[in-house]
Amino acid sequence: CIGDDGAGKQKPVIHPDSVERLTDQGSAMRFYESSRALKGDEGPQMANVARCMERKHLHQQRKAWIKKHGSLWATPDPCPVVQVHPAATLSQVLRHSNMVVPNFLVTVMLFPNDHP
Repeated sequence: CIGDDGAGKQKPVIHPDSVERLTDQGSAMRFYESSRALKGDEGPQMANVARCMERKHLHQQRKAWIKKHGSLWATPDPCPVVQVHPAATLSQVLRHSNMVVPNFLVTVMLFPNDHP
């Protein structure tokens, strides 16, 4: 879904429960810095500021979605890509009902501890 961001640019309207793409290096750096601040690496005051900014961003996402679709219950179509949790094992991923693996070759790279 595409919506107007007020500056004349078309910006995708994302459901608040969906994953937002990092489209450029600037958005990736903002995400990285806000996640560091939320962890408390920058101190409790910066964590509070980052938490408020994320709440504001989520509120804006909700408002934009409700304006476009009328309700938060209107969910987007499911994505054909399977999102994998980092703690999932390879066997869990391969046995998942949504996973289709026609040809799969496991590649493991091992580097010694003293590798430059």
